[in-house]
Amino acid sequence: MITVAVVLGTAVTVVLNKYSTLLIYYTHWFGISAAIIAAKTYLYFFFRGFLKKHPPRADLNIKTSVFIYQNHRYFLYGICVYLFIFIDRILAWSTSATGQLPFIVYFEKDYELGMDMAILVFLLLSGVLEFSIASFTRFLDITQKLVQFENSKLFNKELHKLYWQNILILFITAAVIFVIIYQLMFASWGYKGQFHEELETLSVKVTLYGGIGYFFLAWGMLNTLYLFTLGQTEQPLKGIIYAIVINLTIGFILSRFVSFEYSVVGMLAGALFFMFYTLKHFFRFFKKLDYHYYASF
Repeated sequence: MITVAVVLGTAVTVVLNKYSTLLIYYTHWFGISAAIIAAKTYLYFFFRGFLKKHPPRADLNIKTSVFIYQNHRYFLYGICVYLFIFIDRILAWSTSATGQLPFIVYFEKDYELGMDMAILVFLLLSGVLEFSIASFTRFLDITQKLVQFENSKLFNKELHKLYWQNILILFITAAVIFVIIYQLMFASWGYKGQFHEELETLSVKVTLYGGIGYFFLAWGMLNTLYLFTLGQTEQPLKGIIYAIVINLTIGFILSRFVSFEYSVVGMLAGALFFMFYTLKHFFRFFKKLDYHYYASF
């Protein structure tokens, strides 16, 4: 559903921009609104149908303090993810090829175009993340019914195999997305056809680094979703905080002492670290998956 919402919002924005006289701000707002409305409508009917089939058997009222304690790490993780995504842009917008700017931030068109192209990797891969975690939770229930309790290694092995199958899907989907982005950048009907100008070399460079970085960020978030599913919240939160520090440090140094567009390298380095950090703890988690599955309920 995430991918559907993103594609719908993008389509609405493109159509309004091409066939209406609305200002670009309004086309963006209409596109974002369409994506939000589509997602909320789906969630409303999904949960409405789910509650009809599975009515609650207990009082769902939860004390505020308990609710905050159980969910604060998820909230902090979400805030950190958005902060991570915007750090490189803020760094790039606050300097230039000739050094510091007279303003705190200054919109840099070529850098932003590159990152807008690159973030399509992350947005379109979000559908794969949604599918992967749904298949994981479903096969958890199926596998625990089929495998005898004394054969825990087989239980762990089967779900470990499922994980790598989902990673293969992630790679295949990413390859398709990179082909689409390449066409958007260089095909006659792409950016040049729509805006009657070619992308600058800087934008292409930023798209390459940014696209790879967003791929690793998506992989790290997939690992995080697996850990979150069974209540493992501490390590993913630590991982994204460390990644923010790496992003900020490397991005700041390169944007100030090399060139402003290299702030994207900080994002790439942070995303790469986040993926490996979550992968390391994911492997530890999978060695005792049967225990974590039992302990999560």
